[in-house]
Amino acid sequence: MSWDPNLYLKYRGERSQAFYDLLALVEPVNDMDVVDLGCGTGELTHHLHKHLKARSTLGVDNSLEMLADVADAPVLRDLSNSPPGTPGLRFGLLDIVDFNPGPIFDLVLSNAALHWLPDHPALFTRLVGMLKPGGQLAVQMPRNEHHPGHLIAAELAGESPWCDELAGFVQRFNVDAPAAYAVLLHRLGFTRTHVRLQVYSHHLADGAAVAEWLAGSLLTGYKRRLGPARYREFYAEYRRRVGLALGVGEPYLYTFERVLMWARR
Repeated sequence: MSWDPNLYLKYRGERSQAFYDLLALVEPVNDMDVVDLGCGTGELTHHLHKHLKARSTLGVDNSLEMLADVADAPVLRDLSNSPPGTPGLRFGLLDIVDFNPGPIFDLVLSNAALHWLPDHPALFTRLVGMLKPGGQLAVQMPRNEHHPGHLIAAELAGESPWCDELAGFVQRFNVDAPAAYAVLLHRLGFTRTHVRLQVYSHHLADGAAVAEWLAGSLLTGYKRRLGPARYREFYAEYRRRVGLALGVGEPYLYTFERVLMWARR
């Protein structure tokens, strides 16, 4: 993915609220070993580590751009010489898809990352395999594909010439209904669970600002495939259409749905 940390963090206050709500579900335990999957710039991972007074916290992300500004903690490309139980805070330039260290964590947390990955039954089964007995799983994922901002992007990507240049690619996310995750967590052996759909209301300058918000997330797949010059044209047309649909020059209430879940074995 082609991530732009500055663009992603433009709405850092609005984006981070779900993280704090997710963290509030976690039950602190002494000397926890924690992993944050899809940690991004690491700012919230620092907070996670300090809030839980964890023995060790590992932030995992596959974007060098996002991890470039991580401060006061090492960024490792290979964990073989630094096992996840090593005390302190550190980060790994690793892909969640390939990350499978075994049952070494008291908490597996992921905030706004797992929706990029397919086959959630298999994925969550692998996450369970990272937990020690009594471990906790905490996950937050956007579930907002029905919003016009998403629908317009998919519509534009399906039109000529973009559909040809994108080779038919349309960015989709893999998030099921909340009840399906409740069933999945039960099948995976969790005895205590909490799953909910929460609507976050964000006050934006106007409807066109939704395009700026999604440029930091949804549109990254298009940016990588089109290249800088063509992506600028794609984004200009996308922003124009979003403005027509949602309004320009007047405040806009951006309602954003997210699934939050917590479970303990």
